[in-house]
Amino acid sequence: MVAVRYGFDPNRIGFAAYISGGRNKNAWRESEKRNGRITKKVFDHGQGGLVMGMFDDLLIEGDLHPDVSAGSRWQTKSLECDMDNYKLDASGQLWREEYDVEDRSDPNAEGIERLAGICTRVNERWVKSNWTGELYFYNRVPDKGWVECKAIIVRGSLDGGVEVAIAGKGV
Repeated sequence: MVAVRYGFDPNRIGFAAYISGGRNKNAWRESEKRNGRITKKVFDHGQGGLVMGMFDDLLIEGDLHPDVSAGSRWQTKSLECDMDNYKLDASGQLWREEYDVEDRSDPNAEGIERLAGICTRVNERWVKSNWTGELYFYNRVPDKGWVECKAIIVRGSLDGGVEVAIAGKGV
């Protein structure tokens, strides 16, 4: 499986995504600013383009940036990529939703319906994260198009502001 890791490339203007896995680990998807417009290029070196993988959801609870509004939901591949929920609260604290799993499937169901409810999340609770790193998150924002963001998190707290790259509606 090929995973995509997002990051700002300090040697270029814009945003880049590192594609890991497969035979070639040097493939990049890039956004560059040309004539005031961000354009995207895909360098897959024979891998057949970008392959989607798992991600985590990030809820933004505070107004971190004019293009990142409170209550908005974003995707990130910077964390565990286990389809888990995270939130960044108004004070800049990163939280992870923890939960227990129960089998609530119907024992009388047949076929694929037996899988429904097999891993039901119960006892959900928010726990402060102590994670440190560059947190990249992205979403399609109404009237703006594709928006990609970077935040530095140190021991679970936002360190500074949020960098934003807007690719536009055509992306």
